[in-house]
Amino acid sequence: MGSSRIVGVPGSGAWGYLARSILAGRVEGVAAPKGPLVLVVESQVDLEDIRDAFEALTPLAACEPCSAAVFGEDERARLASLEQLGSGARLVLTLPEALAAPLPAPREFGARSFKFSVGSRTGREKALELLAAAGYQRVDFVESPGEYAARGAVVDFFGLEPLKAIRLLFDEDNIASIRVFDPVSQSTLEMLSEAKAVPAAPPETGDAGKLADWIGSDALWLKPEGLEAA
Repeated sequence: MGSSRIVGVPGSGAWGYLARSILAGRVEGVAAPKGPLVLVVESQVDLEDIRDAFEALTPLAACEPCSAAVFGEDERARLASLEQLGSGARLVLTLPEALAAPLPAPREFGARSFKFSVGSRTGREKALELLAAAGYQRVDFVESPGEYAARGAVVDFFGLEPLKAIRLLFDEDNIASIRVFDPVSQSTLEMLSEAKAVPAAPPETGDAGKLADWIGSDALWLKPEGLEAA
């Protein structure tokens, strides 16, 4: 993995602005990358601050989508960021140790992701089987990301990306409705036509991949001077 060392960038806000400027092709002598811009940072706090600064500059952006895929300390957040990266996120923020953390390979991640659609003939038992295979943990009531529950004709799950609690209502073997719900009050909110569940845990078997497997050769890698990355 090749990378460039950057000096003279004073803080998270400046890093966020620099990332926006590079992706917009506004930095003299630095061509906007065809792939994502990958920024390796030292700490979780820095990672979150740079993400917030980057996303706050959305009105100045010339990239789509304008969110950052973040690979920090939380395993499930890393899995959610794989979905963002696969959907074309232009900025990747990562800790050095996250570069070596095991991740599903792109093909395996796609095979374990699935969509529920209103009217589809995905039976209740099949839905439970898919959620369990994707690493969701069965509980009595869904409260946290990566959990699922079943009561009668209702199946709930808390997806990782987007980060929403979803309620499926089944009519025999058909999905009759899909709603977002509040995991605290358990009250239903807006209706959806479909909902996606991405893997909530790494695969237990098979060869593990790494973040570099998702990045591709067209990425531009940056890191602060003196920071060692795997």
